Amino acid sequence: MQRREVKTIDALVKNESVLKTVRNLLFPAIKTHLVTGYNLYSDIPISSYAHPTLDYYHSDLDPQDTHYQELDYILRRESLLEAHPHLTVKRVPRRTLQRYATYRHLPHWKKERGMRVFTLEGEELSLEDALLLNKHCIIEQRQYKLRLFTHTPDELRFAINLFKKYASIFRLDAYGKRIPISPGSRRFKTNINQNGEKRYFRGSWEVPLLTFLACGKPKGFRDFLQANLFSIDMKGLDILVEIIARSKKKELKSFLEARNVPYVTEPLFVLRTFLEDYMEKKTR
Repeated sequence: MQRREVKTIDALVKNESVLKTVRNLLFPAIKTHLVTGYNLYSDIPISSYAHPTLDYYHSDLDPQDTHYQELDYILRRESLLEAHPHLTVKRVPRRTLQRYATYRHLPHWKKERGMRVFTLEGEELSLEDALLLNKHCIIEQRQYKLRLFTHTPDELRFAINLFKKYASIFRLDAYGKRIPISPGSRRFKTNINQNGEKRYFRGSWEVPLLTFLACGKPKGFRDFLQANLFSIDMKGLDILVEIIARSKKKELKSFLEARNVPYVTEPLFVLRTFLEDYMEKKTR
């Protein structure tokens, strides 16, 4: 079989043959709630268990995006505070990875230009038709993964707390669960607190998708649950497919093995509320 190389994310987005091959394999898994979605990479994200590696997934992490600029400002500002020496930009390398995200999209979520929209059966829709349909659908969209290479559990904890505070519309407790608030509360009506400061970054999701890789779960990380990261070899397509799974890990293994799809798995720790309230919620 001739190898179809995909060397950049731009080439991947334009390679309809590759995208269709992946859709044919994994759209049925999304439709049947076996998985929530998957990410495609044109370059392989390098990770290491030598030190904890924190990943933040978001759609607005291009340097021109306000969300990224506000995040970058907070990381730099907090690193300069002597009272909080855990995170220093010089000692914590960062890398932004481009990914092509495919995921089940809920009706009340925002649809915007740049998204490709499909029915759960795989039929592509125009954005206008998708808005009129107002049902569960599958979205393809260029997004990003910001990776922080922390050195110690303290650095990891400090970084996570920043994301929980500034990259989440909902407030999150020590167990990674949402603190209940009314949809009519001030936090939803305005992003400005009583001191005139922003509560969270512009474009923040309801809760952030945060994961980390580590050699065992450090103590004191009650807000994260262990899941599994599936890395899939698409047999000559020259791309990496990643899926996060927990409760349906065995079913996903059987699904891939029945289709002779090679894969490897490794433990991954995921922010509790994102895993429980979105990835594994039966009503999603």
